[in-house]
Amino acid sequence: MASKKSPLKIVLSKFPEQALLIKELFVVSESFRSLCEDYADCLNVIKDLDCYSQMLQKGYKNEYEVLLLELEEEVFSRLNQENDSE
Repeated sequence: MASKKSPLKIVLSKFPEQALLIKELFVVSESFRSLCEDYADCLNVIKDLDCYSQMLQKGYKNEYEVLLLELEEEVFSRLNQENDSE
């Protein structure tokens, strides 16, 4: 089942120490909003795969876990770039 949480809340829960910057970027940056949506979608797919793991091949879930880590790194990198530019 997909989460009812918004992409913003999901990213905030992962990076709570960057809450102000995340909220600001979410408002002003379409690319950051899109990144957050991709991250939330990926996390929701992983949660769905966990629920249906007996029906799916393990390799499929692993691909999304790798993608989630890559998206986390991209979010973290973007936050660091913004912190460095301030």
